[in-house]
Formats: sequence, structure tokens, C-alpha cells
Amino acid sequence: MLLKRVGRFFFDTLFFRVFCRKQYAELDKFKSVIYYETEPERYLNDFQKPGTKHELNLKNFALCYSYGRGNNNFDHVYSDAPYTLVLTYKKDGASEVEANEDEEVACIGFELVNRSTILVKQIQGVSGKLAILQHFRWGKMLLKVVMDWAKNAGFKTVRVIKAESSKWYREYRAKDFFIRYDVTARRSGFKFDEKDQTYVRILA
Repeated sequence: MLLKRVGRFFFDTLFFRVFCRKQYAELDKFKSVIYYETEPERYLNDFQKPGTKHELNLKNFALCYSYGRGNNNFDHVYSDAPYTLVLTYKKDGASEVEANEDEEVACIGFELVNRSTILVKQIQGVSGKLAILQHFRWGKMLLKVVMDWAKNAGFKTVRVIKAESSKWYREYRAKDFFIRYDVTARRSGFKFDEKDQTYVRILA
């Protein structure tokens, strides 16, 4: 019995270390890697609004890592959380100078709560990019991207703030923020936690 317990202890310890190492490795990419490995084209296809018509080249979208709060590597994104994924788009026919400058169109940011949980604190479209974003359920899409990232990294739970918890919440923005955070979370299968005052989903 003692040997069995000792064996179980070492197995659990090894399992824990492997998952922690995986988490740290994935989080470190926000500091050192530019492009997220997963191309957003499949997400854009899945979350394209029914019946929408556009001439956007979905292959020209990219997801980029950004680390730290505030204006970091992107002029038009102010990060509210330390870890942010930025959706960018590069226009067809761009000049050689423009070809190296993808335009930021939206972002999603999160912070760590503990070793098993992340908290999404920001779901934001970039001002002036409605012409691109209007064709997609982009908030729900970005939340799905983060959920997939979290599961792959070994996290068990994703939480999302309610609209009123955003530091940018104002009464005149109440409806837009409610749709962006509360409605997006609910439609993505999250349940509201009255105690914690966040939306929560356990990753399968």
C-alpha cells in the first residue's frame, strides 16, 4: 500500500510538472513569438455571419501574440491584460511598405487566475474596422480561439468578465459592452458565477 501511494505521488508530481512546463512554454510565446501558430481562416469560416458577402481574403488574416498591458507592439491596440491575441488583416494589393504592416482589427486579452484558470478581461474591436468585422461574429470567434489555446496549454477553466467589470464600461456604452461580454459568453456556453461575478466554462 505504501509503495502504491509513493508511486502515485511521483506520478502526480511528474504529471503536474509536465503540464506546468507546457503552460509556461505556451505563455512564453506571447513574449518571444510574433505569430500564433493557428491560422485564423478556419475560425473565420466557422464564425462568418450567414448570408454575408465580402471580398476579404481570409488567408490575409493573422493572429499575433502581444505581451504586457498598454500599447505594446500595436499602435491601435491598448491591452487591458498581460496576454493578448491580436487579429490582423493585410489588404490585397498593398504596396511593399504596407505589405509588412498588417492592420489590427480586433483583440482578446486575458490574465492568469491560478494554475488551472485564465480570465478574459478584454474583447475589443479596433476603431474604424467595422467594414471588416461586420462580416463575422468576431467576439465569439476570438473567445473560441482563446478557449482552444487554453485547452492546448493545459488550463482547465476559462472565465470571462461581465460588462460592468470592464474599466472602460460607461452607461452610454452599456448595451454594446453587454453584447460584447455577457451575450458572447452566454452564447459560447459559459454560465454566470454569482459568487465570483464572472462567466465560467470548464473545458472538456
